[in-house]
Amino acid sequence: MESDKQKTIKECGRTKIKKILVIVILTVGIFSWIYVFFDVYQIRNHRLSFQNYLSRYHRAPVSISNISSWMTFDYINKIFKLSPTYLSQTLKITDSKYPLLTIGQYSKKINASSTFLIKNIQNAIEIYSASSTPVK
Repeated sequence: MESDKQKTIKECGRTKIKKILVIVILTVGIFSWIYVFFDVYQIRNHRLSFQNYLSRYHRAPVSISNISSWMTFDYINKIFKLSPTYLSQTLKITDSKYPLLTIGQYSKKINASSTFLIKNIQNAIEIYSASSTPVK
């Protein structure tokens, strides 16, 4: 049989091992959390700064020749700094979905080709730009 002294030494050894394991697990957990936190922080900041870089230096110039049938009238009003009602008044658009209506949807509704409608929108924008100060 084991003596009391040997039992106490074994129990003390087990307790020390448990304490060391708990400390190691907590340390690994804390360092993992810190790593993930800083990694996410760096990714977020890198992405934002990269987006700012792209928006400042690599933005395609807005041109009326870029107008496509997928664009909504609201989008066109914003990128060309038009009055919100200018295109509806000029093109006599009475649809209740204006300005959230796309050029393609509206051209189908009025039975006109989207190319024809885009040309009319381009002409209206040129007239607006030549005759008035853009809305800010």
